[in-house]
Amino acid sequence: MKDKHMWIDQKIEEHKHVLMASFGFQGLLKSKLKLPLILKIIREMPGSAIENVTIFFDELRERYLADSQFKQFRLSEVDRFIAEEKSLVGLKVINN
Repeated sequence: MKDKHMWIDQKIEEHKHVLMASFGFQGLLKSKLKLPLILKIIREMPGSAIENVTIFFDELRERYLADSQFKQFRLSEVDRFIAEEKSLVGLKVINN
């Protein structure tokens, strides 16, 4: 499990210019790159896709909280952004 977290963290670092540029449901809708990138990362991981979604968004949440651009938001707002993104990605993963 620790290896998955490290792998995802590396992928987030590699693609932070896309993953950190927009956030929440609206961010996923506006970005042409973010949703396909997240789905690609999740599908590249071995194991349960639903578990991978959870691990991915746990790591992304940590990145959001550590990033200075998110300091303007309350913790509850960051959690809402993550929940919105996780819900949409989860639906996409289940339906494919």
